[in-house]
Amino acid sequence: MSSSGDRRAAGVDEALSRGFSGFELANKPHLRDTTITAVVLDAMREIKAKRPEQRFVVMSSQAGMTAYHGVKEHHGTAELIDTCSLATRDFLTSLPPGILSRRVGMVLHFKTYIQKQKMCDARCGTRRPDIGGNIH
Repeated sequence: MSSSGDRRAAGVDEALSRGFSGFELANKPHLRDTTITAVVLDAMREIKAKRPEQRFVVMSSQAGMTAYHGVKEHHGTAELIDTCSLATRDFLTSLPPGILSRRVGMVLHFKTYIQKQKMCDARCGTRRPDIGGNIH
């Protein structure tokens, strides 16, 4: 039976082999995030291989690892929208009072966005994301 240290070491080795930096693996949440990030990047690559003209909208609650790597790898064809309005201001300056809540920055919750998508997109010039959620 392997120890948690052995599993962590195996996870670090896997993440490093996929191109993540040592800085990104400094703690358990970041190491965990490499797994979902790798899955999302693989999906984006598969879509791009079939449809090279595809443009992606990546909506993230933190503009964290997954969003960063998606936009970095697909620079020029991927756009980031930060629902916390820390990295982008798409929603901050466009939505009426009461839509955003205060937590870290001014947050547009995904549930609210989905419920009010047409209004949000019309006012903010955004579109429903291809990749989104509480991804980090």
